[in-house]
Amino acid sequence: MKVYIAGAITGYNLEERRQAFLSGAAMAFNFLPEPNLMKVINPMDLEHDHDKSWRSYMQECIVALTRCDAIFMMPCWSGSKGANLELKIAEGLGLKIYFAHDGGVVQRLKGDPICKKLEPKHSEPLKVPDRELMQ
Repeated sequence: MKVYIAGAITGYNLEERRQAFLSGAAMAFNFLPEPNLMKVINPMDLEHDHDKSWRSYMQECIVALTRCDAIFMMPCWSGSKGANLELKIAEGLGLKIYFAHDGGVVQRLKGDPICKKLEPKHSEPLKVPDRELMQ
């Protein structure tokens, strides 16, 4: 399963955001089903060979998102115009939707506004995944 990590980037310190997205990837690997079969797509690691405008970043990110099976919404995503757009696209494409929530992860089931809490797959603390499992 390919999982796209979505969260706020614009207006934040980029190094802080890189660390936050690595933490988001760790949450995905620790809570989502079949972590050994999962590939995380981190928008911070995409090839951004363009004019560096917000629109150009979003175009690259949206292409990557459309190639995924699921989206993982990091904490504090709701204030981000880009993350909201990515969520709407994921909903429209029928992707699985997961949210970071209260230190854990919940899944929104298709067509259902209620989310299902997921239990961690491991008893150890969250670990950052190996870089080869991420793009």
